[in-house]
Amino acid sequence: KDAVNDLNALVSVQEYKNNHITYEVETSQEGLLVTSELYESGWKVYVNGKKETVLNVDYSNRGVIIPEGKSTVVFVYRPIEFVVGVLLQINSCGWILCE
Repeated sequence: KDAVNDLNALVSVQEYKNNHITYEVETSQEGLLVTSELYESGWKVYVNGKKETVLNVDYSNRGVIIPEGKSTVVFVYRPIEFVVGVLLQINSCGWILCE
């Protein structure tokens, strides 16, 4: 597709935490939302509750394709190292309780 600028698009930050950012977006056509946040593989993104692909834009920024109309975009940071650490800790607690 050819790139088209939507000069009437609206983006507002609804919630901003270290590991969770929510945007409200309104566009007149499908588009690419690019944030000024650094791209890192631990970020996940949900557009209107549906998991989508986090794009690496310009080698350093996060982006996601958004549909025409109003959308809620939620970026969540869940690095695999954190998930593995939590699972190992739960497993260790289970072993301690069993003994």
